Amino acid sequence: MTGLPEFRCFGDTGFDMKATHFILRIELLHLERAVWREVLVPRDISLLDLHEIVQGVMPWDDEHMHEFRVKEGRRFVSLIEDPPWDVTREDFEDAEDEEMLDEHLKRKGSKLFYTYDFGDGWLHEIRLKEMAPASAGTRLRCLEGKGAAPLEDCGGPPGDSRVCELVEARRLGKLDELDEFDEWVPEGYDPDAFDLETANNRLQPLADAFEDMDRIDGIIGNPPDRDSGEGDPEREGGVFGEDEADAAVNPYEALAEADKAAFRELAAAAATVRGLEPWHYLADEEILAVEDPETGELKFLSVLGAGGEVYAVQLYYPPDGYRFWRRYFEGGHPQDPNVLLRSMHLVDVEFVDGPELEEADRVLYRLADFPKPRRGGLQWMRFRYYHPRKVPWVLPAALAPDLTRALRLLGGLETVFRDKRALADLYGRLPTARRRVPETLPVFRLRRGGNADDAGSWDLVDARIPWDKADEPPAPFRPPLEEIALLAGLPVAEETWEIGADYMRQPVMTPEGPVRAILALIVRTADGFAFPPHIEDDWRLPPDRVVWNLFRETAGRCGYRPKELWVSSDPAESAFGFAAGKGAVAVKRNRERKIVGDLLVRLGSLGD
Repeated sequence: MTGLPEFRCFGDTGFDMKATHFILRIELLHLERAVWREVLVPRDISLLDLHEIVQGVMPWDDEHMHEFRVKEGRRFVSLIEDPPWDVTREDFEDAEDEEMLDEHLKRKGSKLFYTYDFGDGWLHEIRLKEMAPASAGTRLRCLEGKGAAPLEDCGGPPGDSRVCELVEARRLGKLDELDEFDEWVPEGYDPDAFDLETANNRLQPLADAFEDMDRIDGIIGNPPDRDSGEGDPEREGGVFGEDEADAAVNPYEALAEADKAAFRELAAAAATVRGLEPWHYLADEEILAVEDPETGELKFLSVLGAGGEVYAVQLYYPPDGYRFWRRYFEGGHPQDPNVLLRSMHLVDVEFVDGPELEEADRVLYRLADFPKPRRGGLQWMRFRYYHPRKVPWVLPAALAPDLTRALRLLGGLETVFRDKRALADLYGRLPTARRRVPETLPVFRLRRGGNADDAGSWDLVDARIPWDKADEPPAPFRPPLEEIALLAGLPVAEETWEIGADYMRQPVMTPEGPVRAILALIVRTADGFAFPPHIEDDWRLPPDRVVWNLFRETAGRCGYRPKELWVSSDPAESAFGFAAGKGAVAVKRNRERKIVGDLLVRLGSLGD
């Protein structure tokens, strides 16, 4: 390539794309009855934290020793190798405090084991049921469960069976054979009982500790960048036995038949363009545009190649495309590839050698039944999607038709590339110089009454480019009047709050791929107390909407609104200024972000 850096996705991005929370299923094994809990936990807690969670949610009295067994190769082993019986409880807990949960549970279905009381041997299977984004809630809590925990020191699973028999005998009035247990088993003990509220009450002190600001960057803000690994296999052949590998999660695995057909059309169009190989005539900045027949907006079309080869074909979406290419011609793009990525909104096809395909690409080839390419370099295809709020990810099927149309139009230039005079004419119409923004570009425009799916219905015309669209600000957010009215009805406290938001350094995985989430935070200025923050992974919501939502929710939970709210950005001032005019809050501009700014940096923000 000649002008733009080469980008790659998935494994070589260096991004940690895991969710922020796990839903764990904690189940007691070897009982004749079902005893289990499902708990929402932060993903980056330690195993010592998890020990406290199990103790609280079952519940146990934590009067005995315990240990975790974690995956090592194809077996489960203790954190302390071959511990002798004189190893202390502190030895186990010191080891657990150094081990993070998401280092051992890396994929849906992976698991570890927890034993409590080496005498009774209460063995718990802890399995990762779901990965949850921050929008699922950031507070540790029990979601559901079944069955009461066994009585302490009852003799393990056999003793629990005797306890259950005694309880049933009491119910039926038949205690003759079990009188020896009668005084030992509490009268009110019910093996089938489970109370969700009680479980969460026991977890509340630990949940409060997780939300303490001294630990918040380790709980919800910026998890360490760890190798995602291959995941933990499912257990077979008994506890701590050998396993089969989990099936890899793939974003293409649920493609509908219509989506597979759309990708086949896309692959055919891409193969046609790749086969033309006229690319030694074009440089990366010699772009064309495609006019949307419905909106008139322009999508910019760039071919990346050199020496007769094509590396990629990219289609840039408005309005980000206007900004990207104007900055490009002005020579103002940042040198940092990661920063540059966040200014790109495009779909593309990359032509690569076979070994460069990633697992998602191989699955798509199989599911969509792509033809095997002919021999030669850069013949395999992979499709990607870039967005300023997202990490580069696989191409959504819904966007495949856009790229297909652009490739068909590009393929329709075959006659131009074969005619030296026509090619010279096209070359003279293309932008060729950096640091000068072209006034016009060749634009594919649909003829009146033409069929948009027919490349022959489009003309390549010279059109003036409205670069000023790059300067158009997004429509200002205005809070709904009903939300403003609810806030205006709250009592006013003699407090000042400072509110702010930034993008998180590490993306959050969503069903639509990894997203640059927005972290919003409110701090009470008098004492620096931080209210529970909010992480927004819906990439469609603008930052001003996110901070408004946090303010509305925080005031609603508190039951009052502050006397004054400090904001630090134009969008926030605009949004809250509108609310201030309706009597909901008094707003003050505070560009320094004295308190919020420091906390957001600690939480791994990237800045405004």
